[in-house]
Amino acid sequence: MRDAAHQALGELLSQPVGSWTLGEGALAIARLEHPELDAPACLAELDRLAAAARESVGDARHPRFLASGIARVLFEDERFRLAEDDNEALPASCMLDQVLATRIGAPTLLALVFLEISRRAGFRFETVALPGHFLLRHGASEEVFLFDPAREGRPVSLDEARRMVADGSGGRTEFREGFLRPLTPPQVLARILANLKAIYWRGPDYERALDAVELMLAIRPDDPREIRDRGRLMFLMGRMRDAIVAFESYLAHNPRGEDADVVRMLLVEARAGLRAQR
Repeated sequence: MRDAAHQALGELLSQPVGSWTLGEGALAIARLEHPELDAPACLAELDRLAAAARESVGDARHPRFLASGIARVLFEDERFRLAEDDNEALPASCMLDQVLATRIGAPTLLALVFLEISRRAGFRFETVALPGHFLLRHGASEEVFLFDPAREGRPVSLDEARRMVADGSGGRTEFREGFLRPLTPPQVLARILANLKAIYWRGPDYERALDAVELMLAIRPDDPREIRDRGRLMFLMGRMRDAIVAFESYLAHNPRGEDADVVRMLLVEARAGLRAQR
């Protein structure tokens, strides 16, 4: 299953950004669970929803009317909704094919569906990532309009965004204008994979969590956190030789990283574990 997802995502990432859509990227990730999914049918469903959004929006062009028209189709007519509890916050809530089938999604997937529908309808929205929140945005830097996909596309003021940053970071992070910088398509896919990794790890399903890490590394090959987590997962799976390679790679590039001492201890344990396996 990982091979199907890795191949599909790798093919997209080998092309210039802009030559593939977020919908195609999300469907590549969804092959982790459903390698034989019907991608054309999913893309056709997005086109159908986009046609409904165009009709709902009509001649409106102000960002608030655009957002409300698209939100009306998604959350009222089509009844998309947020995955609300542990029984719904399953891998399916991060898989675009399943979100289109069940109408239940994680915030990142609801935002992605909104983005894909708006793009296909001819309207431009983007995404921004605040600590603990994933928002939609519209407009240039002089006048930015924000909307919350987890609250059915409701508008978010800058004051609310500041409170979200404070609440999401436990008061440790101050709001910065850089938080409103739009994410690139690979960054959006990385957020989906980060959610998937967390869900699988909690499972615990270490093999699937490792699959998510490997896909993340296809997007960001040198990400030290993912190299570290590759080692941690391999350690938990008893793959000590592979864990050692990952830990050594992390330390070679991050000898003073915030987790370096923890990784050194895990490396010692992995080497001891490898000797015990012989």
